[in-house]
Amino acid sequence: MSALVQGLMPHLMVAPILLPMLIAAVMLLLGEGRRTAKLILGMLSALLGLATSAALLAWVDAHGAVAYLPGNWPAPFGITLAVDRLSAGMLVLSWILGTCALSFAAARWHRAGVHFHPLIQLQLMGLSGAFLTADVFNLFVFFEILLAASYGLLLDGSGKPRVRPGL
Repeated sequence: MSALVQGLMPHLMVAPILLPMLIAAVMLLLGEGRRTAKLILGMLSALLGLATSAALLAWVDAHGAVAYLPGNWPAPFGITLAVDRLSAGMLVLSWILGTCALSFAAARWHRAGVHFHPLIQLQLMGLSGAFLTADVFNLFVFFEILLAASYGLLLDGSGKPRVRPGL
């Protein structure tokens, strides 16, 4: 790898967390319509997240595990991210499954609820953060994000078939 790519690779660790968060915000700003635009944005996000995760896996395989401080704050005050082979492999697996879920939902399931696409992005953000975090507090935070998104996905839509299992 070139020196530029080598210098940018630790910063790439934040991309699987920030990408779905920003895409979910854009989807919420689009409003309740525009399902096709949300589907295209979601698929692009999933493919970019998968490519980023695969690049992280290749980088960890070649150079070993690495820790990263996104704001250069020390551990008690800032978020510490770390990636090793296991977390990179789990990250790739979760983005593969997320891409497959979005592809399956493109048939008709994404029309069942108004906020399906932002919730899927937040689910992927929580999973990515849980696999990349290096401390227990942030693991709890990312778990809360992915659990809130999964509860939202259960209740998104209307009718007894969705509300009863969600509650």
